[in-house]
Amino acid sequence: MAEHDDARGLATWDDGFHLPGTGLWLDARRPVALAFASDGYGDARGARIVATPETVRFLRRRRSRPSFLASPVRRPFAIGEADLTLLPAGTMPGAAQLLARRRGTALLYLRRVLPEPIGLGEPLESPAAEAVLVDAPGGAAAPACTRRAETLEAIRAWVEATLERSEIPVLLAEPLATAPVLVARLGRLGCEMRLHSTVYESVRVHAALGLATKRAWPLSGRPRAGQLLVLPWGDPRRAAERDPATASAAALRLLGRALGPRDAS
Repeated sequence: MAEHDDARGLATWDDGFHLPGTGLWLDARRPVALAFASDGYGDARGARIVATPETVRFLRRRRSRPSFLASPVRRPFAIGEADLTLLPAGTMPGAAQLLARRRGTALLYLRRVLPEPIGLGEPLESPAAEAVLVDAPGGAAAPACTRRAETLEAIRAWVEATLERSEIPVLLAEPLATAPVLVARLGRLGCEMRLHSTVYESVRVHAALGLATKRAWPLSGRPRAGQLLVLPWGDPRRAAERDPATASAAALRLLGRALGPRDAS
């Protein structure tokens, strides 16, 4: 957090960030009474969850116990001694930063943000604040970002070349934010896709929130000739699956079940 005399005391750390005077924990790592969830990955552990309506929609599909307090972005609300506003983070529908004002001082909390628009959710906003609090699970070990347009073009070219050889292209993608973009872009190019159930469910939620997707169906048996296969790669909610080797091994097991022993080799 920035070194600013007025900003000290706006947040404390106790195995997770907490806003004094509010009872609110930020993406709580352990069970608490009230937690802010910055996005639909479902990291926050709270009996009640504060989030955008879009994030609530993602979380309801996986979590039945918590109650939710939904607030749209840019609509101020108060909890305890703080005035709070959720602002777009740019990574996926509903992903948000939290701007907290207490005793005349503003603190901006962010976790996963993406400056480059990708067509999911609203673009990142950068408000003025005396202090910025960053919760970065990957830290310095997080992989460097690549140019998305160039990456998508390389994927498209590889898919076409693989189909021309009468082989089945298999793409591995993080299911919540990456796979929906990939499916939407490839669908617009005329690609037909079969999606693992985890990916398909995520794409359905994004489609209900406005992402245009087509030519994508759930995986059931082997893909037909001319179709490609999209499998989930890793689960950001599980620390072990943030490791590339572990995530790749899990994806290969899924591939073996999808194509059968002969083709998986």
